[in-house]
Amino acid sequence: QKPQSVSFWRASIKIADGVSVPEASDIYKYSWLTNEKGSRGNPLAPDGWYNIRAQAQLINGVKIDSPSKVVIIANDPPLVEIKKPVDNDEISGLVKVEVKAFSKINLPITILTLRVDGVLERKIYLQTNSVDNIYYLNLVTTNYSNGIRELKVEATDYAGNIGTDSINVKFVTRPTIEFVSPPEGAYLKRMAIVEVKVVSSDPIDQVSLSVKPFSAALSGVALGGGIYRFNLDTTSYPDGEKELIAKVLSGGFTAQAKRKVFFDNTAPSITIANPLNGQTLAGIVRVTVNTSDNFGVEKLVLKFFNSDNNQILEKIFNRPLAVQNYDWDTVRFGGSGLDGKFSIIAEAIDKAGNKKPASRQFRVNNRPRVVSFN
Repeated sequence: QKPQSVSFWRASIKIADGVSVPEASDIYKYSWLTNEKGSRGNPLAPDGWYNIRAQAQLINGVKIDSPSKVVIIANDPPLVEIKKPVDNDEISGLVKVEVKAFSKINLPITILTLRVDGVLERKIYLQTNSVDNIYYLNLVTTNYSNGIRELKVEATDYAGNIGTDSINVKFVTRPTIEFVSPPEGAYLKRMAIVEVKVVSSDPIDQVSLSVKPFSAALSGVALGGGIYRFNLDTTSYPDGEKELIAKVLSGGFTAQAKRKVFFDNTAPSITIANPLNGQTLAGIVRVTVNTSDNFGVEKLVLKFFNSDNNQILEKIFNRPLAVQNYDWDTVRFGGSGLDGKFSIIAEAIDKAGNKKPASRQFRVNNRPRVVSFN
């Protein structure tokens, strides 16, 4: 039996009368203006979860209700608030923009977008919502020049509604500078290469290097990629511990970096105390070398040469004693029963790479003596 009329209801409130679809006389539809407002401007159906049902009235006056269905009305955008930074703040470097975003009817927030002066900076898709409705969006101010800029956050809910909040902040991106070389605690000599790396969103006005406590400053040469190089003549300064200070001036701001190094242009001292020049040796001989340096000897190298000036042995001592001994077996590593001229070259090397040699020449005679009896 065809119903006399069909209507649609929200609880006890009639929404609309159904209209029969011409192609199918047993199908009815209605258009529900969910954001319709009353005479006082209030929505007739505020955002929320609703049970709706259809009601058919037959010719005999009997009314039949359909099973109800749950629908969600969501016309209001999510509530969005930028918690940090606050309006008119100065921000610099990597900034975590803290945002509170939620739907009044607990619809999931699906997308968060951060814009800087209208340009997309960050966009994240949310799989789950935080319990406290707090979210974080990373902002790198070094991608922009200094100045006042608008931060705008957009939150999109499951229904596609978009809520926004915006503030004005001042980008104060100070330059940064760091040493690339030499490493901390390095020992430098003669003309040393010093390199620094500079990062700034504004043009670089100056990059300089000075040696504390001396006032003279060197200007860096740009190599590209923010790298600046200095040719530092360490011989212009006395030996000793020094502090390098690198500075950058950019966008009206300065930054500096410090590095402790040691200047060492003095070679170690070295003497071969034993054997003596011109001495004739045999068997096991104790080689004694005395070394010293203002920062300590890093390495002692002993080289032994035969009469043909061919190296027959090398011995290396790392961080040797001030009086370093080595027992040389002249039979095994030397004359092997031959009588000949030999030499030793000893070289002391300090931490900066300064070198100082010393040498001795002598004879080795391991031939057995011939004893005759009358």
